[in-house]
Amino acid sequence: FEGSATGTSTYDLAVGLMAAGHDVRVLVVDLDRRSRETFPVRRVVCRGADPQADLPFDLPSFTTHPQSRLTYFNLSDDQVAQYRDVLRQAIDEEVDRFDPQIIHCQHLWVQAALVLETGVP
Repeated sequence: FEGSATGTSTYDLAVGLMAAGHDVRVLVVDLDRRSRETFPVRRVVCRGADPQADLPFDLPSFTTHPQSRLTYFNLSDDQVAQYRDVLRQAIDEEVDRFDPQIIHCQHLWVQAALVLETGVP
């Protein structure tokens, strides 16, 4: 939720929906698993050289990020495949557990395509 406008707006949207009485879950790609939010968050962790991370490379973004310089453009084909597979599994597990009525995905590259594949609006 830090370092990008997308993260800030996702956080604000989740807080607002919770305040309005909605049940909210958030799935984010992040640098670590720490959580300070008042709503449930599942993190897919990207951290090069960390054997506990979900993905063995730094957090990718569309442009440079305060905590990572890796862009989606610079991911190798293998890294893109890993990213897609890990996100596919995480999204499917969250849909199975939460059974959402709607999924909001903003403009987050492959995540939006993966969400469409779930059949959830």
